[in-house]
Amino acid sequence: MNAIQDGLNQFISIRMEHVASSMLATSPEYEDLMKNCNQLFSILHDCLPKEYIQALYDYETNTTLLQGMAESIMYEQGLKDGVCLNQILAGG
Repeated sequence: MNAIQDGLNQFISIRMEHVASSMLATSPEYEDLMKNCNQLFSILHDCLPKEYIQALYDYETNTTLLQGMAESIMYEQGLKDGVCLNQILAGG
């Protein structure tokens, strides 16, 4: 079962990377939000005392990891839901 889960995880990772590079990269809303986030990060970075800068970077890293984890879990559940829906629609 680990081989199946590893394969699924690899598929999800590749698919999400493709979506990010092809679809998100061409979304004006995504681009605007990314620019806004970068500006806010720069403002916070410039305002914080030096002893808190590393905490800001750690926070950004952890929130990015959390977001990635949540996206992977939701994508996997969506695949499972799709398989279940397909079985229901097929009458079995």
